[in-house]
Amino acid sequence: PILPAYSPRRSQRGDQTSWEFMTLVEAHIFLYKSKEDWDGMLAWSERALQLCRQHRGGSTPEMATSLSNYGLALGPNGRIQEAEECLKEALAIQEKLDGKTGLKAAHCLHNLALLYRNSKQFALAEPCYTRCQEIWDRTQQYGLLIMSYKDAAMMHAAAGTFAQGIKMLDEADKIIDQFPHQMKVQVAQDMGFPKLRDEIEGFLSKERLKQQQAGSSGAAEGGGGAASKKGD
Repeated sequence: PILPAYSPRRSQRGDQTSWEFMTLVEAHIFLYKSKEDWDGMLAWSERALQLCRQHRGGSTPEMATSLSNYGLALGPNGRIQEAEECLKEALAIQEKLDGKTGLKAAHCLHNLALLYRNSKQFALAEPCYTRCQEIWDRTQQYGLLIMSYKDAAMMHAAAGTFAQGIKMLDEADKIIDQFPHQMKVQVAQDMGFPKLRDEIEGFLSKERLKQQQAGSSGAAEGGGGAASKKGD
């Protein structure tokens, strides 16, 4: 309630095209992102991008952040190609500024992975997850790493690669197991790991059962053919 009440007064006090207005714009982006209001986030992210192009531009951290936010908002609005272009441009800037193994690059890679996962481009999502996980593991960003393993597990569940999904959850569990007992249980519950594991293991069991049934059916058909041949 505070931000909507403050926003009109702040807008009236200053030039909405000045860089000082960026603080208010970013606050709205954060608000709409937290509410998963992608239309609202898209509108304010576009304003942020305009301000960056006017006042910063080029390969700057502010431009990378604005491109990343804009890309995140475009994806849920179905503008996948535009989102990919924005996120790739943001990644290129962060890699130039912070290196290919920097933390800011890892965040861009994770955003790209989410876009690819949500648009069912699983083959493109997996290497992005792998790269950001390697960075977060090396830099001991365990909270982000656990989140990434969960997202990757969800991707594998959607892709039908259930064994790989279980592997991602196992990797997350290795980290969580290092926490004190009470914290370990709380983190696992908050992240929804028990439920997710049950779901993926259920899918995996059904897949294996189908394979067994298909194998048994094939063996029976093969046996019938051989008996017929012998009778001839």
